[in-house]
Amino acid sequence: MPAGATTVTVKVHQYPIPTAQISVFAFKDHMPINNIFDPSEEGIGGATVLIFDQLGQMSTDVFGNPLGTEYDSSGTIIRMGSGVIKTCTQSDVDQGLNYCTRVGEAFIKNLAPGKYGIRVVPPGNPSSYIQTSTIEGTPGIDAWVKANEPPLFIEGFGTGFYHVFIGFVYPAENGGISGIVYYATTRAENDPRYAASEPWEPGVPRVQVCLYRDSDGNGVIDALNNNGNVARCDVDNHPLGNFPGPEDIDRNGNGVFDLGDAIDVTWTDSWDDNKPTGCIQDLPAIPGVQPCFDNYGTWNQIRPGVFDGGYAFGFAAGKPHLMPGYYIVEAVPPPGYEIQKEEVKNVDFGDEYRPINRVQITGRDSSLFYTAGIRLPVTVVPGGSVDITVGFRSRPRGLKSAILKIYSNDPDTPILSVPLSGMAVR
Repeated sequence: MPAGATTVTVKVHQYPIPTAQISVFAFKDHMPINNIFDPSEEGIGGATVLIFDQLGQMSTDVFGNPLGTEYDSSGTIIRMGSGVIKTCTQSDVDQGLNYCTRVGEAFIKNLAPGKYGIRVVPPGNPSSYIQTSTIEGTPGIDAWVKANEPPLFIEGFGTGFYHVFIGFVYPAENGGISGIVYYATTRAENDPRYAASEPWEPGVPRVQVCLYRDSDGNGVIDALNNNGNVARCDVDNHPLGNFPGPEDIDRNGNGVFDLGDAIDVTWTDSWDDNKPTGCIQDLPAIPGVQPCFDNYGTWNQIRPGVFDGGYAFGFAAGKPHLMPGYYIVEAVPPPGYEIQKEEVKNVDFGDEYRPINRVQITGRDSSLFYTAGIRLPVTVVPGGSVDITVGFRSRPRGLKSAILKIYSNDPDTPILSVPLSGMAVR
């Protein structure tokens, strides 16, 4: 203040600055190498979320009340928080508490805009879990949030996702079995067992996939009825729900869909059957513009979705964990499709290069013939050629003959013999 002044003018915003928020998701990371959560991975409910600013761990919001405090639009407290943020449990989701829509997520609301560090402590005995998502090996994940931050972090084009997602593995559990049924347009393997899908090969939706046990790992389905005869599952092809339809397979003809010796059955995902709906941002409506169109920033309405051909069993499918052991997966080709076989190979890699490593002239008059213009070894590409010049000494007079032998790694003709003849006139 200037000397002698008794008052000072402080300029502030005309309206309150909107608060920020951070969304967190803690999950069981059964596929840790992709460094992100997958739709099939289960959230961890009841985990404790710790938030830090530059001064240390926080327990209050921007208004000085305990974290988790809820307010109405006028700022009046609706429910006082405890200062501890927990990830959503199934009970929270069922009751609609704490903004919960999914087990494992948490929302830290009413924060000042800025940078924060987030840590997650799993429920129960934390030492039973191993954290998979880290930054430079530290347990904390940074989050930068602005005023009026949306629940999902959106930056440019791409899928909106949680500000912080932290994965854990629990050694006593497994992630199940997942895979893809695809249309093999490129069939380059001599043994189809070594085939793998290429990025340009489309998945095939609505294909039935059956899972069998193979407890001894001998490649034979376990006969669960103990009579020694393997019973494969019936087949309900698309359209589903009309078994036994003309496109289906009823193996015992009883008119009822039977699993046989299969322990589970599923059908591959279909994009057309699971198109994303809804908007990822709550934006003002624009007259004459379709819903979800973002004319104010990013034009970002990309959302997660399934791809054709994917399937999963066990935890990866949201079902109980599979027992450790060997299993056999059967994908049943729908009408018009066949399983890839050796006989349907349609791509090859051409012949190998043919290096010529030696040439030799043999025969009765071999001393009168010689080669020139070639330096060995020389490589001949598939479909290519190379010139070999043969000379002839014209004495003594008369018809002379020999054989030019060309040695290469050609498995069909490792030695190529070329007859030579010459007439000596003087």
